[in-house]
Amino acid sequence: MPEPLVCEDTSLVRLMETVNRTPGARILYQDTVRRGGVLGFFTREVHRVAYLAGDQPDQAGQPDQGAEAAEQGNADPIASLLAAAEAAEARLRTSDGDNQSQPDGDGPAQPDFASVLRRYVAAADATEALIAGTNATETKAAGTKAAGTKAAGTATTEATAPEATATELFEAAANRNVTATKPIAEVTPLGPRGRDARNRLELLMQLRQIGVPASLNPAGNPQSPYEALEDILDQLPPPAELPSGAGQLIVLVGDGVAAVRAARTVSRLLRLRLSAIVAAGVESGLSSSVRRISSPAEAALLREELAGAATPTVLVVATDGAGLEPDDPWPAAMIAALRPDAVWSVLDARWKVEDCRAQLARLPRTDALVVHAAELSGSPATVWEMDLPIGLLDDRRPTNFIWLGMLIRLVGGSPRHRASERAGA
Repeated sequence: MPEPLVCEDTSLVRLMETVNRTPGARILYQDTVRRGGVLGFFTREVHRVAYLAGDQPDQAGQPDQGAEAAEQGNADPIASLLAAAEAAEARLRTSDGDNQSQPDGDGPAQPDFASVLRRYVAAADATEALIAGTNATETKAAGTKAAGTKAAGTATTEATAPEATATELFEAAANRNVTATKPIAEVTPLGPRGRDARNRLELLMQLRQIGVPASLNPAGNPQSPYEALEDILDQLPPPAELPSGAGQLIVLVGDGVAAVRAARTVSRLLRLRLSAIVAAGVESGLSSSVRRISSPAEAALLREELAGAATPTVLVVATDGAGLEPDDPWPAAMIAALRPDAVWSVLDARWKVEDCRAQLARLPRTDALVVHAAELSGSPATVWEMDLPIGLLDDRRPTNFIWLGMLIRLVGGSPRHRASERAGA
């Protein structure tokens, strides 16, 4: 009988032309493999075809192990396939005459046809339940055909019934193109606890978007961002108190323009005259009548003088003066010489958390924060990362009402994060 051949080529069109040039060629199997490469890289895709050539001489009189398996009433089509493949492989190893029909040089080599069918069998196991009925019918027909051939006395020729049955089974299964499919996952509706967890996750995502630190989470089970923010605001340190006693000194440290603006607000809250403001390192923004100091020695003399004043004093230390570097010791030396009752650091709400921490690291102490440009920030709650009381928020006292009005507007104007688009649907 014709022996199965395997031909490989990188071009499927060229490969099919090669097979079609073989007289009586019948394709049994076609797939794609990868060849060459190093450690899985740089491989190339190769098309492979297993086929039968009709003009090759048969081996008359040689018993076929596949036929014997069929004659014994083997009802398993997979066993018939393997028996036929093993018989063909045995003939490939023992036959000398068939080698003359193979072309020399780069032509197609004799295949390991059994391994080809074994790979198909491994894939067919996943769909055994779908094709069991068809395989049983085909196996029965193959057994009947083999029995009829034996009774007719055609033992002088190669028994083709088992081989033909294997080929028919192979082609029938390939034509069905049955693939193993995973069962569709069942969708389990969320229970009450699942919905609560999803809603809380969405709420936390909204809070993070406006700058609420990950260390601050609402207690209990709030049903809205407003309730969650109310709970978080109760966890924050209370607003810093203004030093209002006679002879007390409050120092505002930061960018000159923002610090001067905060000093005016503090003076207004304490009902002080603008002449009560003292400036250090400020180049503009104050009238010429404002007292100015420039060295730690002057700061020490001023502190002794202010100790006997009848009202508190507000002093501005600008950190953005000409020549000041990020690690300049001058602001720290001025604060140490002034010995103030309170040091409030001026921060921009648009700064990153790292920038705020760097500003605070330059100072020997910080008792509270003055936050400006909060209305211009998309995440003003990031200043809560500093874990310090807040004295001023955009020139106002930082009450919960002010915070809620600012943050709720941001939550309402931002896109809502969804923890799950289909959960609970």
